This record gives sequence, structure tokens and C-alpha cells, in this order.
Amino acid sequence: MSEFRYKCTVCGTEHVGLPAFGAPAPELYNIIPEEEREERCVLGTDNCIVYNEHFFIRALLEIPIVGTDQRFVWIVWVSQSRENYERFVATFQDSKRSHLSPTFGWFSSKLPGYPETLHLKTMAHFQDNLERPQIELEETDHPLSIDQRNGLSLQRLSELVHICMNGH
Repeated sequence: MSEFRYKCTVCGTEHVGLPAFGAPAPELYNIIPEEEREERCVLGTDNCIVYNEHFFIRALLEIPIVGTDQRFVWIVWVSQSRENYERFVATFQDSKRSHLSPTFGWFSSKLPGYPETLHLKTMAHFQDNLERPQIELEETDHPLSIDQRNGLSLQRLSELVHICMNGH
């Protein structure tokens, strides 16, 4: 298969390779009024705390592309218990983390092109070499879970890229 290509709607340039899309913050952060966020939230590049009681980590949800060895990547947020969040922060700079047990979390990002994705059950698998955790969705009949198990067709991949780049 040749490389996936898409045309950027901002710069007009044709790009080669798979883009990655994601949310800059977990959905709970987004619903806090902007003027209250500084007081109620702490948002980093890979972690977030809301009201000092809701803990989130940024992770990767990989979706295989049917007929290829490539994967489409969503950059997502998942909730964590305080204990698991503190373990994530404590080991953030460790180059060897894959030995850590996977941790449960709730999917905390809305993804365009799918029905409601909030609160899907997940397991975060920690990675070595300072890479973000990989997310495994619980096997359900939700289209995102099905896509993670069965993969995306090239047509569906093109649809998702178009939706993400154009907002519809």
C-alpha cells in the first residue's frame, strides 16, 4: 500500500503519512468556565487535575488500518484513581515503565466521527522510553471499541481525517 495522503485545509499542502488528532484537555476541564480554570485545575502536557479530586493522564489510542501495518493514533485523556495518577507522575521520567501493571480509567475525550465516547472503560498500559501510555478499550459494541479490535478501512480513515480537519 502506498503512503496515506491528505490535503491540509489550513495550509493547502498535501501531506504524506498519518496525522494524529486529539484533545488538548480532558472533557471535564473543558466544561469548567475559563475564568475558573486557573483556580480549580492544573493542566500539563500529559496530566491534569480538576478540583483536586479528578485525575487524568494523556495517552494514545491506536487503531490498526486494515491491510497495512500502520496505525491511526488518537491522543486522548483517561481518568485515573489518585493512587494510579500519583504512580504515573512519580514514574513519568523513568525510561522503563512497561513492567507497571495496567491501570483502569474512564475515557475522558470526545472524538469526532463517533457517537459519545465519554466514560468508555479503558486500561492504560505504560510504555518504555518516555512514551505515552497505550489505551485498550473494553470490548463492547461501541464503534470505537470495534475499530480498535477490527481496524479501520482506508475509506473510514479518510472520513475521520476529513471530519477532524474540517469539523464535519
